[in-house]
Amino acid sequence: MNIKKENFFDNLLMAFQHVLVMNAYIVPVVIASSLNLSNENSSNLIQSTFLVSGIATLLQSIIFMKNPVIYGAFFVTVGSIIGIYSSNNKNPLGTIIFAEIVASIFMVIFGISKSYTKISKKFLTPIVSSTIVLSIGVALVVMGVNQIIDIENNGLEKNILISIFTFSLFIFFSILGGKNLKISKFFSITSAILAVSISILVFRNFFEIDFTNFNNSKIISIPKLAFLDYKLNFDLSSIFTMIIIYAVVLTENTGTWIMTENATNLKIKDSQYNKGIIGSGVVNIISAIFGSTAISAFSSNVGIISISKMFSDKIFKYAGIILILIGFSSKLSSLIAIIPSPIISGIFLAIASVVAESGIEMFKNIEIKGNKIYVVAIPIMLSIFLNIIPLDILNSFPKILQYIFSSSIATSAIFAILLDKIIK
Repeated sequence: MNIKKENFFDNLLMAFQHVLVMNAYIVPVVIASSLNLSNENSSNLIQSTFLVSGIATLLQSIIFMKNPVIYGAFFVTVGSIIGIYSSNNKNPLGTIIFAEIVASIFMVIFGISKSYTKISKKFLTPIVSSTIVLSIGVALVVMGVNQIIDIENNGLEKNILISIFTFSLFIFFSILGGKNLKISKFFSITSAILAVSISILVFRNFFEIDFTNFNNSKIISIPKLAFLDYKLNFDLSSIFTMIIIYAVVLTENTGTWIMTENATNLKIKDSQYNKGIIGSGVVNIISAIFGSTAISAFSSNVGIISISKMFSDKIFKYAGIILILIGFSSKLSSLIAIIPSPIISGIFLAIASVVAESGIEMFKNIEIKGNKIYVVAIPIMLSIFLNIIPLDILNSFPKILQYIFSSSIATSAIFAILLDKIIK
């Protein structure tokens, strides 16, 4: 399942690189700070997110989708979780968990029905699939730039300098990894690790890294089962909200699966899509039980596959195991979280650029005639616009539009499908 022969050490290093660049801690950190959770609950949320991400990656790799993809917390759910929490004073967490479980069950039923493959064959034409991948790449690039701009410490100029330096190092090592040299293999499997390590050493005086949480955390700590601590609460509007959100999750997953197929040249069978959706439902039920958020395929990690050309199934099994180990150690999860943001953003931006290039490559064998150009142009415009529009403007939209537009990738996919059917 790969084009290069790797040994255990190679696969382990690649797995660690996938974990390093996925920013698994960001979603729980944002939620914890927005809801003013206690230190204990915040730590548990971060741990649970790592744990569930690992379980999801393993289950999808071994049992369900069986495709080289990393799974983690989906940022689109942040707004809905904060909204439900703010509007439900009696038992907000119990309401959120129950709504997530119900929405996940709907996802499982949808996968079992095998309706997805019929829908995908009808709507995911070559121009739509290529547009979705390119829109994902463009959206990720804009997200990467936004991450750099939004970092509060050090000042914008320094953050840009650090990110560009890390970006350049990663690209440099990746290029060396693609050369036919004796040391190329080493650079191919360590490009992200080397870029992060060197950047930390070079700019160590720029950061004031806070080791408080790391020093106070335990080496071994068991995440709580949230449904045992919070009585489940039925709320129809919250359930409806989560069903919409999880439909967006499926759209996001579809885009990532298409990208993976393009990056690996491994044709995804209809049965894999159906099993992947069932798996998505199962892992999101598990995520809800642990009090975590919706879990989705990580499109940014496909960039690592495109660069390294390494996608052995063992890599993703190891990545799942690493995420689970981190999930059982608050010390490890806090260690990952203290890597300076400008450095991670530099790596993210490099990977996003590769994803965008993959989308461009997919158009080489597609003939676009007349007004069909708008099937490509409008979704790409949306993928940019929705990532730069101020949040206060987005929040002024009706709730259902907020949930849809909160994912530029899902919105671009929906518009690509609609436009392809409307424009002849």
